[in-house]
Amino acid sequence: RLSEYYRPAKGYWTVMTGVPTHGKSAVLDNIMVELAKEHGWHFIVWTPENEPMMEYLINLVKIWTGTGKPEPMLMKETLFEIDKHLTLLNPSDDHRNINYLIEVARCIHKERNGKVDGFIIDPWAELEGSRAHYQTETEFISECLGKIRVFSRECNVHSWLVAHPVKMQRSEDHSIVTKPTLYSISGSAHFRNRCDFGIVVYRDIYKLGSPTEIIISKVRHRNRGKMGTVKLIYDLDSGRFRSE
Repeated sequence: RLSEYYRPAKGYWTVMTGVPTHGKSAVLDNIMVELAKEHGWHFIVWTPENEPMMEYLINLVKIWTGTGKPEPMLMKETLFEIDKHLTLLNPSDDHRNINYLIEVARCIHKERNGKVDGFIIDPWAELEGSRAHYQTETEFISECLGKIRVFSRECNVHSWLVAHPVKMQRSEDHSIVTKPTLYSISGSAHFRNRCDFGIVVYRDIYKLGSPTEIIISKVRHRNRGKMGTVKLIYDLDSGRFRSE
C-alpha cells in the first residue's frame, strides 16, 4: 500500500514529477479522493490542464465510486459529496501566478475557519510565465517554493506541486524512456532540496499492462513514510489504482 511509504501530513508539502502521460495527475487525484473519503479533507485545487472542469469532476466521480459508468443518480449524489471537499480555482490569465493563488487560498482558508487541509497546483509549468524580467529562473523558483512552504506551515495545509521533467531521457537503444528523478525537474535543484516529500511517477507505456511505479524519493521525517517504490495497476475505466 502507498500509505506504508507516503503519509502526507498537514504543514508540509510534496513535489511530484514524472514523464507526461505516465499518470502524475491520476495518482494525485486518487490520493486526494482517499484523503477526502477517509479523513474528511477539504482541498483547494488549481489544475488548468484538466479543463473543462466538468470532465475533471466526472473523473473524480469515477475514482470516488470505483465505477467507469456511474448511474445518473449516483453521479448526482457523488458530485454533491465531492463538492463538500473541493474548491476549484479558475483565475484569469492575468492572475496565474503564485502570489494570487496563495492569496486566494488564504482567503478561502479564513472563510472556512481554517477547515482547509490540502492545496494542489497542477502543473508548475502554468506559473512559469509570471516570472519577472529581472529574475533568473533559479531565483524565481526559489521564491515560489518558499511561498508554498510558508503557506503550508502557517495555514497547516499540505500542498502538492506537480512539475514536469526538463526533457525525456531514453535508454541506449531508445526503446524506453528512462525514469526521471526529482533533479530532472526543469529549472532548478530547489525542487528536490526544498520539498518535504518527493514523488516520481513512472510507467513503461510501451509494455502492455505494465504497472505504474510510484517512487517515493524523499521523505523529510521518518514517521511520515519511507523511501521506496510502490507498483500499482491502473484501471482505465474507473481511474483507480490497485495492487499488482
